[in-house]
Amino acid sequence: DGQAIGADGFVWWRLGEGVWMRSDVVDETGDCAGVRVVQP
Repeated sequence: DGQAIGADGFVWWRLGEGVWMRSDVVDETGDCAGVRVVQP
C-alpha cells in the first residue's frame, strides 16, 4: 500500500501496517511507480 526509500538506498514496499518487503527480492508487475510514497 506504499513505498519508501530506505537508509540502505533500496526501495521498500509496504504491504500493510508494519510489513515491509525490499524491492530487490520480489518481482514487481503493474504500475509500481504509481504506488504512493509513505514514511517508514
